[in-house]
Amino acid sequence: MKGIFNLSIVLVILLFSSCATIYHSINPDKINYPAAVKTTEKLDLSYRYDVLRDAGGNKKYMNKEIKNDIRIVAVKLTNNSDSTIFIAKDVLFYCGDAKIRLMSPMEIKSKIQQTWPAYGLYLIGCISLAPLDILVFGGIGAGNMIVAGTSNKKLLTELTEFDITNNELKKGESIIGLIGFETLHSDPLTVRLTK
Repeated sequence: MKGIFNLSIVLVILLFSSCATIYHSINPDKINYPAAVKTTEKLDLSYRYDVLRDAGGNKKYMNKEIKNDIRIVAVKLTNNSDSTIFIAKDVLFYCGDAKIRLMSPMEIKSKIQQTWPAYGLYLIGCISLAPLDILVFGGIGAGNMIVAGTSNKKLLTELTEFDITNNELKKGESIIGLIGFETLHSDPLTVRLTK
């Protein structure tokens, strides 16, 4: 009985030290962007790295971003040309000198999401089948699964809402959004037009 009690204490400590976290929105439309980098005469780019950190409370997502060599960046593009620019077709993004491939919202989410099924492992605390253990561990495990699943969905919703890749920019228009790409670096971003 004493061994089961000690196991319960250890599991409670583990539970509270590795709980799921709530996703805090980046809100790229409310970010103060630095002065635009005039990457071409036709297109201006402003951007901000570390937006997950700046949103606050996104430590689990930030850790996965770093671990998987992904950068999520808030960007603002302004069309200074006399014609419409189709981002997916006409704009190439560069990190330093390296051309980057923009990831889809689903790709980003799958790489940095909280693994909510893992929180079901906390149900091991119910092993003693004591009513209190079932209530405590079952509740905490289920609660963590719900929080992680809801937070992952909120992340995907924001990435999808602010996905700029399939948008077009008419003359004089600006667009604000989020991009994600794989790289080890946080080098300066630039864009080039293909036309």
